[in-house]
Amino acid sequence: MPARLGELNPSPKLPIRPSCDDAPGVTRRRKARLGYVSHGGDGKDWASLGAGPAVLIAEHALANDYVDFLRFRAACKAWRECAGAAPRSRGALDPPFHARRWIMLPPHHHASGDDGAADDSDRRRFFLNVATGGRIRLSLPGLHNCYVFGRTVEGLLVLCRKDTYVVQLLNPLTGQIAELPDATTLLGSTRCLTASNWYRGRGDWDPGTVLSNLKLHGAGLVDDHSTVMLHYGYFSLAIAKPGDERWARLTFHDKIFAALPFAGRIYCVTTKNISVVESVAGLPPELTVAVDDELDSGEYLRDRTCLVNNDGELVLAYRAWSIDEPSAHQGRYRVHRVKLGARKLVPMARMINGQAFFSGTCRSLLVSTGVSRSIIADTMYVCYNDNERTGQRQTKVICIDRRGGCLEPNFGKEDPAGCLSSYVCASQD
Repeated sequence: MPARLGELNPSPKLPIRPSCDDAPGVTRRRKARLGYVSHGGDGKDWASLGAGPAVLIAEHALANDYVDFLRFRAACKAWRECAGAAPRSRGALDPPFHARRWIMLPPHHHASGDDGAADDSDRRRFFLNVATGGRIRLSLPGLHNCYVFGRTVEGLLVLCRKDTYVVQLLNPLTGQIAELPDATTLLGSTRCLTASNWYRGRGDWDPGTVLSNLKLHGAGLVDDHSTVMLHYGYFSLAIAKPGDERWARLTFHDKIFAALPFAGRIYCVTTKNISVVESVAGLPPELTVAVDDELDSGEYLRDRTCLVNNDGELVLAYRAWSIDEPSAHQGRYRVHRVKLGARKLVPMARMINGQAFFSGTCRSLLVSTGVSRSIIADTMYVCYNDNERTGQRQTKVICIDRRGGCLEPNFGKEDPAGCLSSYVCASQD
């Protein structure tokens, strides 16, 4: 049963615009300068909406984003009381409360002028909204006691406790967790864990060393949000439910470039096509072809592959370049709608809704251009670390348009686009 975090109990610090009714003693000029909301400025008493409309607004806010719901509750006492009648989270796996649009930025990111944020990064972390570019800071006081494996597509953090190696899913907005099996069962049945040693045929292995370097290529929820899927390595998936004793490992012969839970099933991009995980009672799971169209082969190389659930539509994006290309940082990006019913890939001339594609060495994101004015629609941003040449943490970005034209943008320090490029390349969360 999902448990509420004890030591990992976040305390959201949200940029909320306060109400005049809750600010006695503040002058009218100061209220205007600070952006206070006046309930009576347009002749209407918004604080007295009534339970019916206020609850309806609260439910719409919750359906859009749980942070919007929190801000609605914080506007004034009357709205807070009305929102109290809205649905409440039943646990970490409850979909309406997930941080779907929020990503946790690497520890070195902090707001301008916040001198203490860098020293406080083990418990207070910034989150970026990939639709609006907004930022919030959450307190996660026990994060330093866990390895951070990554993030699910629903916005849950995949953690592994350093003392017990138990995997946990944390909803950073509600503070709730779901406990999953021991992470050592992800690594194979030939290993035997003792109190302090890890044996694998030769010498002693420390499980902490192994697990601290385990990074996910993808993760998400399947089976009506009751089962967790992890994609790690290039040939392995793992699934488990809260309460299971161990992870069920799925190993395939085909190399898996991307995996995504979609419509209750797990879809994978392999070397040749898009496949789906099929399970038959009594037999090991296997990959079967879901789309008849094959991906680029022969004269093209392909990387930065990403499957995206775009409001109920499955989308495939990747970069392809000819084997004759002089630079691996060039090439062209390609985007396809995945038509599962017709078993076809339909090429798209533009990104959906003019979005942009950020792709790094660790993960990829399809983001709105509303995140930053620096982001150009219908563009792929190929991000990579330049540590080898400079000896310092430095993220380089190559901007590729639909026709294959390239340029190297220079994002400012506080630009959300720079945060995105850093996030997709971060080896440590």
